[in-house]
Amino acid sequence: MLRNLQAYDDDFKRYFKVAAEFHSLIERSPENLMKYASFVAARCQQNELRPFHSEAVAQIVDHSSRLVEHQNKLTTRFMDVSKIVTESDFWAGKDNATVVMGSHVKRP
Repeated sequence: MLRNLQAYDDDFKRYFKVAAEFHSLIERSPENLMKYASFVAARCQQNELRPFHSEAVAQIVDHSSRLVEHQNKLTTRFMDVSKIVTESDFWAGKDNATVVMGSHVKRP
């Protein structure tokens, strides 16, 4: 798709001088797991959400792998991950919890 836009749309070439392709998944490595945990913590802080217990972060990571249908990969569609973080906080609030637990992430 990117190559088609570059080939057939002169405006695209003018506005987007550097071609970059973004991957929608990353390896499920220890480094990326830490980055995921940092992302969840940052979202909580930015949006004044409850903190996430480590089991809740693990559930977020597992859900991320399910989104890309690969147990050794994680999604980089962080808007989707953010929605799950927000929904999980909502369910924790319904339970009058001060911390988001794994059960809040798993909730439908």
